Amino acid sequence: MPDISIIICCYNSAERLPKTIEHISKIENIESQIEIIIVDNCSTDATSKVAELELNRFSKKIDYQIVYESKAGLNYARKRGCEVANYDWLLFCDDDNWLERDYIINFLKNLNEYPHLEIFGCGISNPVFEKQPQKWFYKYQYLCAIFNIEEKKKNVMISNSMEVESFVCGAGMYVRKEFINAYFSDDRFKLVDRIGEALSSGGDTDLVWFALSNNLHVGQFSNLKLQHYITANRITKKYIIRLYMGISFSFALLDYKYKSTTKKPRVFEFFYHYVNNLLHFNFLISRLIYAEFIGRYKAYRYIQTI
Repeated sequence: MPDISIIICCYNSAERLPKTIEHISKIENIESQIEIIIVDNCSTDATSKVAELELNRFSKKIDYQIVYESKAGLNYARKRGCEVANYDWLLFCDDDNWLERDYIINFLKNLNEYPHLEIFGCGISNPVFEKQPQKWFYKYQYLCAIFNIEEKKKNVMISNSMEVESFVCGAGMYVRKEFINAYFSDDRFKLVDRIGEALSSGGDTDLVWFALSNNLHVGQFSNLKLQHYITANRITKKYIIRLYMGISFSFALLDYKYKSTTKKPRVFEFFYHYVNNLLHFNFLISRLIYAEFIGRYKAYRYIQTI
């Protein structure tokens, strides 16, 4: 059975880490060795100190490392975690992911059945809200990595090419270390993903598309479940609009990287849809259209410099 390095990349995570580490401490595990790697990515709070205190609380000893990454960006933090990881399988756990007790046991079952996969993704991410959101939020909750593949009447979703859809996200993602080393060794530009409070994104998709572009297999499994803690500031329209802009920017770059697609945003088309929705009082949709246009325009300008 493979051993597993659980990598938690952190930026100002002092308040969120205790619950995340507590859930990891309760994971059922029969055969594998595990370690926890906390990557402090330029935090300005007590993230590292809190991590050490919480990891030392458990009577059942869990091997752990706390390392620092001075380059801001989730992908830099992940790379640092991979460099110090001792084991051949890596589990990326965000600081607001509460893994279910069977998260390792079910991974081992899935690996036994699908040994050719490079990435095993979470299939069910259930929200735990700090504050109950308004009804409009549920239409856009997928942007916050809230999903359930069973709603598509699927228990397993396997992809092995760019033509086969894949929605594997970084929350709760298992990755083969040999594969991710190849990803970081690739000399093409990479999306740095989240930087501090900035809502850039795309690092997860960059990794998945790298696998698919090389005809490797990735999968999502409904027996890999976690709870995703959603803070009150992330259920606001302002946050969703900023997030959508970051996603639009990232996907435009990914289209350029993997599909050689570069599209200059059409100003007339943007104004038509923007004004049309304003006239029909669809104010949120108009703001999202604006966010998508700005995100794609920034990406188009950035591509000209690459």
